[in-house]
Amino acid sequence: MSLAASLGLAASAGPLAAQSAVIAALPLPGSETEAVLRLQQLLGRESADGMLLRTVGNRIDALRTGRDTVVLFGAEGYFGYNSAHPWGFNDGPLRAGRGSNFLVRAGVAARRSRLTLVVIPQVIHESNLAFQTIPWPQPAVPTRNVWANPFYPLPTSLDAPQRFGAEVRNEVRLQGRIALDVTRAVRIGAGNENRWWGPGVRNGLLLSANAGGFAHLFVEAPAPIETRIGRWEYQYLLGRLDESAFFDFDDANNGRSLSAAAVTWQAPERFGEWPTLGVSRAVMSRTGPGLATVLDFARDVGRPWSRPADSSGGRDQVLALFMRWRFPQQGVETYAEWARYEQPASVREFMEQPGHMQGYTVGAQWARPVLTGTLQFQTELTYLEPSASVRYRPIGTTYTSPAVPQGWTHDGQMIGPSIGPGASSQYVAADLWMPKWRAGLSLGRWRRDANYRFLNPLPPKREDLSLWASFRGGMTLGLLDVLVEFTDGVRLNHLYQAYEFNTPDGRTEGVDLLNRSFSVTLMPRLPRVVH
Repeated sequence: MSLAASLGLAASAGPLAAQSAVIAALPLPGSETEAVLRLQQLLGRESADGMLLRTVGNRIDALRTGRDTVVLFGAEGYFGYNSAHPWGFNDGPLRAGRGSNFLVRAGVAARRSRLTLVVIPQVIHESNLAFQTIPWPQPAVPTRNVWANPFYPLPTSLDAPQRFGAEVRNEVRLQGRIALDVTRAVRIGAGNENRWWGPGVRNGLLLSANAGGFAHLFVEAPAPIETRIGRWEYQYLLGRLDESAFFDFDDANNGRSLSAAAVTWQAPERFGEWPTLGVSRAVMSRTGPGLATVLDFARDVGRPWSRPADSSGGRDQVLALFMRWRFPQQGVETYAEWARYEQPASVREFMEQPGHMQGYTVGAQWARPVLTGTLQFQTELTYLEPSASVRYRPIGTTYTSPAVPQGWTHDGQMIGPSIGPGASSQYVAADLWMPKWRAGLSLGRWRRDANYRFLNPLPPKREDLSLWASFRGGMTLGLLDVLVEFTDGVRLNHLYQAYEFNTPDGRTEGVDLLNRSFSVTLMPRLPRVVH
């Protein structure tokens, strides 16, 4: 497992002398570094503290480096190519469109007494080659950019461009934070780092790494708070979500407020192996962040879908419950997350229709030592499709909003699940990790928004479905760890398009795209410590 260890966070370095420097891999949510860290947790070799409310900031705390330290994050490079259409998951600010895509990032963190500063430059290149899209109809009301997504008119509105314009994108973006430890239980700060709340590996139902980080103020626990009844962690943020340049032409609504809070609980050790439990809630407002939105996470926003008059308040909410249950002695973990997108009117209404406007993720991992390495299996299922309560009451597509036209997005990308609104996915994977190399296979199915109300110029409407198989291999080359992945997939009924033939059985065939994706990820062979 030296390859896995080399991708870790130098936590094994232990306490260091004052003014020491640690060289570490970038612990970004959704990254390969995090995947290795999670495998180490599965095997009981790493603490799981902070994993359900994860950020770069709280992974630095896991280094146990002392109060005066500099952490140098070795550069990480990603190159990918998509042959037919956009393809990519949890890659932050990168919009992995058709053609070649690059993302190179490194960083530095400095801690001085109670103050911490993290700066992570990110260099982005996207070829953004053309592929078939359906433009927003220009005579339509409201007036929107031609690249705006035509499948999300009011009230199922969403800022999710099918293509981000027609230009090549070359950009440098900074991600980071500045934070002050006020007490042992309180840290305050500001930043724009990605936060991932919940246990998902591929999909986070509230916050994930699917979009770039957004600017926010925060309050959080510097470390788990020990009490007689368990260990507690919490995070609160007040942030600004930005509209993309490819949505509408109203400059007055480009910024929205997001007020969100999350708490996790872990049972005391004397209780044995109990799951870690968590709850989070976020309220989005179509006005920008300010004093009036600080406590929005606790606000009653009404039921904008069931009662359209409530949408005039300009707020919408997502509530999520989640758990992760690890059995390190057996190398097993299970996890689940459940979200509700419209708050219930009463206890009775919830008991009658608990599944109204819901979504969920369930997953499991298993790992066992094999020869000199480790064999790992993963599976995850996410379901965000319309609920059965459509028979009784109005429902909407999850993550769209009748109250906030841009929906749950930042800069045109979902801040939650990578599969997008109203979708479902299933994923299975197997990986063999050896000391100097690794190999793996994964299979997946992804059905895009299944709410059958779309604008579609070619009847009949069919489901937009992707099926794929990925093969990956990695090895250590000198001071680098290299991961290569090839994905062979088919997208059936692209943009819900199909043709009906004049046959007795009504046979249809879709507009199908074969897509091949190839990627190379380069990571420093770490850790090492410099005094």
